[in-house]
Amino acid sequence: MPRSEESGEHPTSLPCDLYAAGGYADGAAQVSFCANTSCTITKIYDQTANHNDLPISWGGFWKGPGPNGSDIGADAMALPVTAGGHQVFGIKSTQGTGYRIDNARNVPTGSKPEGISMVTSSNYVNQWCCFDYGSGENSHNDTGNATMNAIYWGTACWFGGCTGSGPWVEADLENGMYHTNTGSNKDPNNFGVHYPFVSAWLKNNGTTNFTLKYGNGNSGGLTRTFSGPLPNGYSPMRLESSILLGTGGDNSPTGQGMFFEGAVTNGYPSDATEDAVQANITSVGYSMSGGGTPQQGEQIVGGQSGRCLDASNAGTANGTKIILWACTSGANQQWNRRG
Repeated sequence: MPRSEESGEHPTSLPCDLYAAGGYADGAAQVSFCANTSCTITKIYDQTANHNDLPISWGGFWKGPGPNGSDIGADAMALPVTAGGHQVFGIKSTQGTGYRIDNARNVPTGSKPEGISMVTSSNYVNQWCCFDYGSGENSHNDTGNATMNAIYWGTACWFGGCTGSGPWVEADLENGMYHTNTGSNKDPNNFGVHYPFVSAWLKNNGTTNFTLKYGNGNSGGLTRTFSGPLPNGYSPMRLESSILLGTGGDNSPTGQGMFFEGAVTNGYPSDATEDAVQANITSVGYSMSGGGTPQQGEQIVGGQSGRCLDASNAGTANGTKIILWACTSGANQQWNRRG
């Protein structure tokens, strides 16, 4: 992967081989290592000098399905993709999957500005809490408003009355996933974001502004859905130094999503910087044609229509008539892909 690598363990550690320093993972080595067995991603490696690597989370207020209430790791072979012409593997975060490092080095705390971006997908989402990526609490408990700053990706409409059905890029600031400073999405132009690869963006200056954006991970620029004041009761921010992926700040473990790469930055990124990163993401040429093992429960989204492959009349049986329909999280839009 361009900005995140993974390791597997079964029964020994998977070598995290790269084609070149800072380059793409050697997916062939992973395929060979995991042949005729099962592999789990036990750690996501930080490619910066901070080495804030994300192990599987030990759990929190809400317990995961792992030993002693810990979360579980993702299936290392569940999300094959092509990036830069290479077969690599993303993270398919099912319910109960979670990664986290506490007391991370050189990350924003308190009211210091922070920027977050990730590449995800509209193909695998739900409405539950929380498929998050960003900052949370070191205690893995809800310690109050403004103690989180994380991208939430999914169809949650926390405050009700949303326009459209999602999925959306939202800001999980603890005790609320915010589309705007007043809560829910009311934008008639933002019914939801439907791309196989989605770049998601959140930046927060800690006192007066947060901004949300999204982009097509394969082409084009960024769309800003909100930029304005923090919600009442969220200024100043009170960030802690835990970085998480796949769960909420209190380890709420029922969200689901896909993760291909991401970054947490110390400071408030400029629009020009975000545009440059978006251009880099689109240059990669992400494709779901990665081959490998079947994908379970994946939505297939039309690149031009933004609509999903749908078994009509909510059917799930083989042979049901197939149509294009607005994307939901229904079982009749979940497909098993074979590369």
